[in-house]
Amino acid sequence: MVNVPNRSTAIQFIKYGLMGVSNTLIDFGMYYVLTRFSSFFGTYIFVAKAISFCVATIWSYYGNKRWTFGQLNKSTTKEVGRFYVTALISGVINVSVHYVVVRVFNLPDTFGIVCAAGATVLFGFVLNKWWVFTETSDTSK
Repeated sequence: MVNVPNRSTAIQFIKYGLMGVSNTLIDFGMYYVLTRFSSFFGTYIFVAKAISFCVATIWSYYGNKRWTFGQLNKSTTKEVGRFYVTALISGVINVSVHYVVVRVFNLPDTFGIVCAAGATVLFGFVLNKWWVFTETSDTSK
């Protein structure tokens, strides 16, 4: 028999997904502005991608901590450290997928962003829920 996640986890996953959409919009928006309005970043698109990912990651920390996982407690060094370890691994996955889509498959860079975001969703949720934000409250209320 398959173990079905409880209602709270399902709601958290939906919230995580919605935060992911907002993260993607921030990531995409920042990337688009950098690469379309700056000749430097237009040439060095992977630097722009790394910057846009970092900005979206800061938004992600606060949004997921407070809204997705319902934590109102003060951030700890351990929690922030774990979050950024998770973000670093996610960042490597994210930028690597973007690189493969653009350079190996020769697809549009903007499509690479969508693929890169999709590649990090499940990985990020699992680590954020059960390793980073371990003192979660019930967000189904």
